[in-house]
Amino acid sequence: MLLYTPLPMEVVLEGLEKARDYHEVQIGDVTMILERISDSESKIVKLISTNPNDFLNPTLQPGKIVSATLFLDKNSYL
Repeated sequence: MLLYTPLPMEVVLEGLEKARDYHEVQIGDVTMILERISDSESKIVKLISTNPNDFLNPTLQPGKIVSATLFLDKNSYL
């Protein structure tokens, strides 16, 4: 793969080596991929649903920070 950019390689590859903690969670009929930010917060990375209305819900937008109090068990997220 070739990448043509005027940016330095350090800027393009910044954060690539950072290990990420992803978890798949199902809340109701909606499945989502969450990235754990801290013990009390996670960020929605990806929404997996067959219902188009779920993608229009602003509370389920990717990038949204959600509280860990939504989950019963912090280790398994439900």
